[in-house]
Amino acid sequence: MEYFVRPSKTELVRVEEELKTLNQFMQLLDERAKLLSNEKTRLKEIVSAKRDNVKKFKDQVIEKSDEVMRKYGLSGLKRVSHFSAPTMQIDLVEEMIAGVKYRFPKIMKVKEHTYPLSISSFEIDDLSDASGKLMENIIDLSKYIEAEKRLEKEIRQVRRKLFAVKNILLPEEERNKKMIKSFLSEKERSEKIIKMMVIEKIQG
Repeated sequence: MEYFVRPSKTELVRVEEELKTLNQFMQLLDERAKLLSNEKTRLKEIVSAKRDNVKKFKDQVIEKSDEVMRKYGLSGLKRVSHFSAPTMQIDLVEEMIAGVKYRFPKIMKVKEHTYPLSISSFEIDDLSDASGKLMENIIDLSKYIEAEKRLEKEIRQVRRKLFAVKNILLPEEERNKKMIKSFLSEKERSEKIIKMMVIEKIQG
């Protein structure tokens, strides 16, 4: 950005102060960028661990779902999104969390039921608990994914500012400083020459 600079000693002092401020600001931005980069690395490790937790609970849900389907003859559960029985209702619920679609079973007991000795409700309870834990971990993961996105946005903003200061504002002020010093130096030489000519004329 080019703008008019009045070539004077006062303006030279102002430009030098501006350069000093810009250099300090650039240093702060650089430190901030490094800090955010370290935080991004740490957050990336957390997200990776959270993803592993989600995968672990997802595998548990799949395993327990298969177990329940085999136990209660619900072989069609994988092909439909809803199943009802006199004692329970199972829905395969889809939810978008942090831009990712997750599908998990939601089980509701319709009424109490006394199972024969060969059949137990423990499998259904285990599946329900595993589904709940999966959902909790997905929500927990989504918070960190969202934090990661916000952090990435801030890093981009800081880097843009750093680029602007380093490659636009600082070079511009350096050019202004050089121009003012050159003008003042030329002005000083001209004044000396004129002064010498005046003295010679007076003496002659």
